[in-house]
Amino acid sequence: MENSQLPETELELLFERQQEGGYHVYCPQLPGLHTEGETLEEAQSNAREALELYAEAMAEEGKKLDLARIRPHFRGPQ
Repeated sequence: MENSQLPETELELLFERQQEGGYHVYCPQLPGLHTEGETLEEAQSNAREALELYAEAMAEEGKKLDLARIRPHFRGPQ
């Protein structure tokens, strides 16, 4: 594996429905990538923006993030 990119595996984008309402979104493989939204649509939009910003920051460090490898996964409150 090159230092310039993440391993060639799918990355899971988790949408967790919160008991108090809204959604928390994060990707376990991408430290620091967290966002939220009051509705699923807002959470999805915020997640797209967060991923784009994360990819830009990685590019500035000479690393590559293939956004096509991201797969959404939805979780409800336990």
